[in-house]
Amino acid sequence: MAIIPSCHNAHWPHRLFHLLALLVLLLSCQPWYEREPLEVYYDGVAQVKFEIDWLNHMEEKPSGMTLLLAKDGDAFTTTRVSNNVDYVTMRLPAGNYKVMVISYAFDEYASMTFSDQESYNAVAARSNDLTTRINESWDRGVVYMMTPEVVGVATDTFTISEADIEAQRHFIDYREREKPDTLYILKRETVYDMTCLLNIFVQVSGLKFMRSVTGSISGMADGFYLSHTLRTTENGPLLLDDWFRRIGSLKEVMAEFRRTRSPSSLVTRGDTLSVSEVADDDEVHEWICMRVPTFGFPHGRETEADRVPRSNILTLCFTMLDGSTRTYSYEVGKHIHYRQDGQSDITGNRPTDGGLTASVQLDLDLVIDNSLGYPDLPYVDDPGSSSGTASAFDVIVDPWEEGDTIDIGLSRKQKSIF
Repeated sequence: MAIIPSCHNAHWPHRLFHLLALLVLLLSCQPWYEREPLEVYYDGVAQVKFEIDWLNHMEEKPSGMTLLLAKDGDAFTTTRVSNNVDYVTMRLPAGNYKVMVISYAFDEYASMTFSDQESYNAVAARSNDLTTRINESWDRGVVYMMTPEVVGVATDTFTISEADIEAQRHFIDYREREKPDTLYILKRETVYDMTCLLNIFVQVSGLKFMRSVTGSISGMADGFYLSHTLRTTENGPLLLDDWFRRIGSLKEVMAEFRRTRSPSSLVTRGDTLSVSEVADDDEVHEWICMRVPTFGFPHGRETEADRVPRSNILTLCFTMLDGSTRTYSYEVGKHIHYRQDGQSDITGNRPTDGGLTASVQLDLDLVIDNSLGYPDLPYVDDPGSSSGTASAFDVIVDPWEEGDTIDIGLSRKQKSIF
């Protein structure tokens, strides 16, 4: 009798093939916990690009910056620190935003400390104390503020409306979820230098009898609020110890200082202007000149009408060739003026530009000339010169001999009382 093969046994190779094929198919699929839906709900955000303009009101770009955002309130909700100082792109939901841009980061400044860093309206920069100064008899007890570093700030506000976002809410293919959003916002932020330069020009008679000079200026603001045009109300003294010697007319000397905002770009200290460049030889005088970065006047003292003579005191201490010292003090609160070049006038009326007042960039000028009684240094012999008295102007401050002790009454961070 013939043996008939079993149908069940005859199909087992096919079933094994189907089983292996199914296993391969299953292994090639994503795990269940990684599987994507066919569609996802896109809630909608705006893509905001912040373009930063550094060079309109500053000398150069920084190597880093911080961008801060406050959403629907005063507290910062987003902080972005970046080495790309040209632009920052963010995806933001609907809301009312306040934006602040600052050069570098809060903790990268040696000359100032930032308080209330979590609050858009309250964040402020305040000068640190100068701790490396060894005071002399003429400034004993004075605690100086550090000369501020250049700090750039931009502020702005904008709104992303719910209506704009609502138009984007829809179901989309999950494969399209990474494509750029359909709502674009471009914000251009202009950065301002929060420091201003105080240019001091002092006419001096008898420069050839002095060895060096140092000094101080009191009553300058000790900081500023980043989100406002306001300086702090506190003030203090700045040390003036890097002077330049010039011979020429006041017009020529001032023009030279105004060619650049960078003190290091000035010609070598001790050089003189050519007398031939001066139209009237009767206007040729000897000058010592100083450029110092400041935070300007404290709040409430921005205009000349707000100040009295004692609001600012300039003190100069000359070391003579024989080692003796001569000290001069001037009440100059009414003699510091905004730079007069078409951008401002001495009354303190200043233009505005965007969220910040352009006056924060305007230089200040102080001139001590015959109208205030300029320093008239007496004749002295140079004990180190075999040929008699010789000019030995040196802006590097040497150790002082004891001179007349005076009390100029300057303390650190005193309130404006005038």
